[in-house]
Amino acid sequence: MQAAEIPNLVFAGTSVAQGNGRAVVIHTGMITKFDKIARLTQNVEDNVSPLQREFNHLPRQITIFALCIGVVFFILDVLFVHNPLAETFIFSLGMVVAFILEGLLPTVTRALAMAVQRMSKRNALVKKISSVESLGSTSVICTDKTGTLTRNEMTVEYLWTLNHEYQVSGTGYAPKGEITVDGAVHHAADDAVLRELVTGGALCSNAHLHESEPDHDVRDDHMPSTNGRWQVYGDPTEIVLLVLIAEVPILQTVFHTAPLSWDEYLYLCCIPFVILAIEELRKFIWRHRFPTELV
Repeated sequence: MQAAEIPNLVFAGTSVAQGNGRAVVIHTGMITKFDKIARLTQNVEDNVSPLQREFNHLPRQITIFALCIGVVFFILDVLFVHNPLAETFIFSLGMVVAFILEGLLPTVTRALAMAVQRMSKRNALVKKISSVESLGSTSVICTDKTGTLTRNEMTVEYLWTLNHEYQVSGTGYAPKGEITVDGAVHHAADDAVLRELVTGGALCSNAHLHESEPDHDVRDDHMPSTNGRWQVYGDPTEIVLLVLIAEVPILQTVFHTAPLSWDEYLYLCCIPFVILAIEELRKFIWRHRFPTELV
């Protein structure tokens, strides 16, 4: 059975988006499938575009044709006109040179440059000028939108309750934004329903969001996804709920310590890939108002 067909096999470099589990490492380094793919991408040669193939073929044909014409005129001049050999050779050489398209390369380059300029006006950036000819004849482009057309980030923009429709500003995972109602800034401290709604999102989340250290390099492909200096772990839907909690000023203490008061709930949760310090103000559990009951 091929490695790709084994259902319980995970490849090196795989990102865990949801849940948790335990795995046994069977290969590392240069013998992993991930590294084999990396070596294949490094050995890929640049393909020649159709326009480049024509450029390589057309001058060769013109050169052969010009040499043949020059030889024919040289022979005819020697046999029938009887001019001096020096004049005959110069005349034949002039015929060969006349066939060479000296302005072909500048003309085609200018045409491609104008095509690049027109495509840039349509928000299409062309890195290789030789690819304009192929791209210009393309009718359908199939691409993976995640990370290219989109940023692979979700954001809470609206909240609905029985009383209000809330608008949330801010984009990405950085908790910078505010909640408004009908264009006016809404004070979450005076809205018990909103607090309960956001608190429920905090209780039902296994995700984790924290601000990375200034000297921490978060560009490693094997690290969790980052947005600026903010580092996230867990399900994307649960992550945006934590970002919402951090954007509500009255609930920022909830985000940094615990989602609820110690005297109300008991919360049992395992956050994968994160080791949290057991501190007095940051614990995994909260007491229910009845100590014998757990939620």
